[in-house]
Amino acid sequence: MAEALSSLVAVFLDKLATLIQKDVSMPSGVRSELEVLDGKVTLIKCLLADAENKACHSETIRVWLKQLKDVIYDADDLVEDFKAAGEDNASSSSSSGQQQEPSSSAGLVRTALSSSLSLLHKFVFNHKVGQRLKDINSRLEWISKERSQLQLIPDLENKQRPRLIGHQASSLVEPDITGEVIQLDAKKLVGVLVGDGSCGLDLVAITGMGGIGKTTLAQILYNDQLITANFQISIWVCVSKEFSTNKLLRQIIEGAGVYAGEAHTRGHLELMLKSLTQGKKTFLVLDDIWTADVWEDLLRNPLQGVAAGSKVLITTRFESVAKRVGSVHLHPVTRMTSADGWFLLCKKVFIHGEAFEEMESLKDVGLRIVERCCYLPLAIKVVGGVLRGKGKNREEWEEVLQWRTWSSSIFPEDMKDDKVMEALHLSYEDLPPHLKQCFLYLSLFPEDHVFMRQSVVRKWVAEGFVKTECDALTLEQTGDEYFKELVSRSLLQPEFAAVEGAQCRMHDLLRSLAQFLAEDENFFGDTSKLRGVSPKLRRLSIAESDGDASIDQEALKSKECLRTLFLFKKPLGGLVLRTDIVETLRNLRVLDLREAHIDELPHSITKLRHLRYLDVSGTVIRELPESVAGLRSLQFLLLKNCSNIRALPIGITKLQNLRTLETDDGTEIDQMPKGIGGMTQLRNLNNFVVDRVGRTLGELGPLVNLRHLTISKLERVSDKEGAKSAALENKTLIYLGLQSTLPAVSSCDEEVKSRMVDVFDGLRPPPSLQYLDIIGYMGNALPAWMWPSAASTSVPPIHNLECVILNRCMNFSQLPPLGLLPHLKTLWISGAYAVTTAISSNYQDVTAAGTDATVLFPELEILSFIDMPNLQDIWGWEGDGKGESLKAFPLLRYLNFQDCPKLRRLPNCFSSRLKFLHIIECPDLMEVGNLIVAESLTVRDSKTDEVPPWLGQVSVDPCVGDGVPFLLLKLRFCLLERMLRQKKENPENSEGDWYTIQRFPRSYVTATDEESAFLCYNKDSSFFNTNVQITPCSSGGQERENKRQRVE
Repeated sequence: MAEALSSLVAVFLDKLATLIQKDVSMPSGVRSELEVLDGKVTLIKCLLADAENKACHSETIRVWLKQLKDVIYDADDLVEDFKAAGEDNASSSSSSGQQQEPSSSAGLVRTALSSSLSLLHKFVFNHKVGQRLKDINSRLEWISKERSQLQLIPDLENKQRPRLIGHQASSLVEPDITGEVIQLDAKKLVGVLVGDGSCGLDLVAITGMGGIGKTTLAQILYNDQLITANFQISIWVCVSKEFSTNKLLRQIIEGAGVYAGEAHTRGHLELMLKSLTQGKKTFLVLDDIWTADVWEDLLRNPLQGVAAGSKVLITTRFESVAKRVGSVHLHPVTRMTSADGWFLLCKKVFIHGEAFEEMESLKDVGLRIVERCCYLPLAIKVVGGVLRGKGKNREEWEEVLQWRTWSSSIFPEDMKDDKVMEALHLSYEDLPPHLKQCFLYLSLFPEDHVFMRQSVVRKWVAEGFVKTECDALTLEQTGDEYFKELVSRSLLQPEFAAVEGAQCRMHDLLRSLAQFLAEDENFFGDTSKLRGVSPKLRRLSIAESDGDASIDQEALKSKECLRTLFLFKKPLGGLVLRTDIVETLRNLRVLDLREAHIDELPHSITKLRHLRYLDVSGTVIRELPESVAGLRSLQFLLLKNCSNIRALPIGITKLQNLRTLETDDGTEIDQMPKGIGGMTQLRNLNNFVVDRVGRTLGELGPLVNLRHLTISKLERVSDKEGAKSAALENKTLIYLGLQSTLPAVSSCDEEVKSRMVDVFDGLRPPPSLQYLDIIGYMGNALPAWMWPSAASTSVPPIHNLECVILNRCMNFSQLPPLGLLPHLKTLWISGAYAVTTAISSNYQDVTAAGTDATVLFPELEILSFIDMPNLQDIWGWEGDGKGESLKAFPLLRYLNFQDCPKLRRLPNCFSSRLKFLHIIECPDLMEVGNLIVAESLTVRDSKTDEVPPWLGQVSVDPCVGDGVPFLLLKLRFCLLERMLRQKKENPENSEGDWYTIQRFPRSYVTATDEESAFLCYNKDSSFFNTNVQITPCSSGGQERENKRQRVE
């Protein structure tokens, strides 16, 4: 569309201007043609805004814009060719200058011949460029003449839309749920799903039109704690209209936590699924099914062996499909009420918590917008994203209501049936130009794909979509802002991730819109359909197909304009890398071969002179060819999980434009190539491997642009000075990972421990650091830079940290005062064997001068302690009671203690906002203070013969949080039996275990030594279920006496 073209034109004009100014050796005829090209494109650029406004209702203008886009793409490819040729000439001249003078007549002849061939090549190239330029200018001339018939009005002001102002969100993604109706529906369906049902497998269906909220309701159910606990296996898959049977089977198998391996045939995959679910109580969600065949012909037979009580939940637009698959319960989703729709609109528009009373002046127009959205949640959310940029301006709200896009004529008949599509298109039309092409790029990914922000942004950068507006931000940081704005506009839905907003999905209707709008330049599907696609196709994503479906190589070769090529886990992906095909695809910018079945990269890959992004992660290739050095434009090289690669080629250091090099997650590089310190454009280096003599850290010194850095095998560094040579403090690092390989035995000598303390002290990071991840540290004390300096009792030097992860750091005994870090959101500690107190007495000195307003861990949301066998207390001092009265953890949401066998008590300081508490295998825990759990408490104790005594101390207050408090309790079978007996014989006994359990509105108890045994309880609906048979036992009085004796 035109505004996406507007951004393409702007980037192209910048490139063209740079080329004209810098290339002084350019022939005058070529320069003249380039200047003509610049003038023509500049004049046409002024017409694009008006063309965009009229394109929705004019097929003629849409055709004109498509022709213009094709010319601009071709012109951009020409400029890139010219730029690459210039770099080749510069490199050739540099190489010639370094050679010695010939000392023989033969040498003189060779030099003269080489020079003549170079001049001939340059002459031929300039002649071809001249011809291409003339052709492009001729096409532009015709397009310029056509504009007069379109009556387009130039926009001389070139107004820019303001960027939305984002907001600070929690690291824990909140469910996007509005209205009592959906809550009541969810509660009713939970009862249906956890009920006994038939003796076998039951199907439950959620039906309704696109965008009405079927998937949202299904997600509420899938994430419900009672449902999660009630099933041994829970799986979610998106089916979609066109699905691959083998891919769907693999997704179900892998959704259950089992890798499908090399199984590619349907028969083999069906056997795996049958074996995996045999006798297991299974909950399977099939989201967005369009035909009953997916159940009747594919999944019914492999799932026949599941345990009684298993359920399949389907979402579908068609009630007929739900009936045909034999659903025992149909739940049609209704449209939102006007009140709920208005509430949802306000929630999306006014993100800073304005009171609803302030919105009354806009309510009448807001209700009309909700009505125009047909009371569909998806439409209301995306239009809310549009209105967010309008603030409380009534005139602009009225203008949105009157936009012509509501009645767009561009959609084919099969898309017009979707009432939500007009609202989605309006949201797209409101995007600024740079975001339009970013949004359309997402059409290349499979339905229900999880978008990793970092990966998507890198592809945008490689395609040239991202343009920095100030020197303070890198291209990657600017791309991150683009991604966040798409999330802010509800065009992407965030998922829970360790890094806020790092993972998202796209609604299938938004994906359909993107595919429709980009159909002339982007294609997702099988290559068998390529022959009917435009030869000017710019981006191709080859979908995963069933079996060994071949790649149509001839059809692929005909798409010589391709800029992006994705191969998602393609079994025959290696065929794409044939030399004749590679040489055809010379315009590629992005080549994603992740997990494709390839075993080598051909030397001809050097022909891809414009390639900026190359990902071969998860492949079995054994090496990178030396010819990779010829990829001078390469910016991103990803080699993650390439287990066969043992070394990098020396030529890789010639990639002077490289911004990212990743060799982690199973790629066993043993050392870095010499000269990597000259790759000064690097922003992301994962992972830098210290060589066996420990002298390579100095290579990191010149890499001043690094933002993300992981260093491994730090045990090879000999001293503090060697560590200092990395000069980490002089960089602007955001993420730092420091990894040591632990010795084979569990302990190491004092000399090694002391040396590691010195080495880590020398790796002092800059204050800009936000994420710190340390693995395998062997020192007796954590680095000095993690502690407040002697001159100050305030926060440590790394005061901007948001996330700290310490893993397998076995020897240090004291944690620094991390509670003083003002921005820390996540603290995750695992395998700290020597720590006895989490918050030690060193806080006393720091807080002594503080006031009553001093708060520790003021922004912490996630706190986890795992595998800490000597941890006894959270607070490390009692004395004057300061430890109990000090304010701490006001925002804590998730608290996890796992395998801490000596932990005795929790303090009275945890936030009333605590939503999730996990206490796993902590048998010595006796006190939990004033702990309040609003949503979920998970407890596991497989060693003792008692229900944890502290369980009765936990406050259960449904009014505190958004959810209903839920208890998941895992203990020995004898305790489960005793609990059930108490319920049957004396349920009101306040000293009994059952009395403790029934305090929770919802509970699920299972046995650790007999996995299938359970009880399920829901107080609100008086629901109770168990599969344990109770045998007669002693009276209630005798039971109390037995318990008293056990306690004594």
